[in-house]
Amino acid sequence: EYKVVLHSESMDLVSSSAFALADLVRPFCYQAVFLPVLPTALSEVVQAPVPFLVGMHSSCVGGHLGVDGS
Repeated sequence: EYKVVLHSESMDLVSSSAFALADLVRPFCYQAVFLPVLPTALSEVVQAPVPFLVGMHSSCVGGHLGVDGS
């Protein structure tokens, strides 16, 4: 079980990609939080100690994941 964060400048692309990835793992039992579009106000959720699949705007990635977002 992993933490998966998808990010892009386009929220349509993030959402579509999140649903596509969720459909690809559907034959398996993936028990994790699924948030195709994580609101900016809740971006600290990625610090949670649980597995998840979330989509975020690229501008939110750097501060919460410890990466530069590029």
